[in-house]
Amino acid sequence: PAFVGRLGLTDGQVWVGTPLSATGQTVSWFVEDALVLPVGLERIVSAELYGPLDEETRESWRAVGDLVELRNGDVFDGFVDSIDEQVRVEAGDEVISMPLDRVAGVLLANPTEAPEGMVVRTTGGSVITVDDVRFSLTGEMTAVLDHQGDTSEITLPGQRVRSVLFAPNAVASLAKIEPEE
Repeated sequence: PAFVGRLGLTDGQVWVGTPLSATGQTVSWFVEDALVLPVGLERIVSAELYGPLDEETRESWRAVGDLVELRNGDVFDGFVDSIDEQVRVEAGDEVISMPLDRVAGVLLANPTEAPEGMVVRTTGGSVITVDDVRFSLTGEMTAVLDHQGDTSEITLPGQRVRSVLFAPNAVASLAKIEPEE
């Protein structure tokens, strides 16, 4: 099967799809083969662009600086300055540029936050924050997103919708509950 990219955002969203373009501080992502959304680098935590990030690299990353992993397995750390046809990484006094198509993925040390609004989870693995959800009599789900001031809609067949969480902040992961002593 062909590789499908994953974009992890600071608010817990995960967009499964493919990168369409990058212009310095913004990446445009084709989400679930249904919607193109732009996102600024400051909102990205991880991006698997042209290959999966090595699990060992992901686990050893300390989120102190940014990390770029090439498709051949080489890893660079520093500060990702911009992404377009080249990925530019500032590493100390040096700036390293590498062609975007050679990059498997990046990990960016951006602070995370809780999601706001409703959350739609798809069977493809996407986790998308939306402002409104409608279901049709034919079983399709249409979600409305107000993304960076632009209103967009994504329509998916009902069988591609795993769940809709209407109040994500009211639900806590069992793994985050500390046992009493």
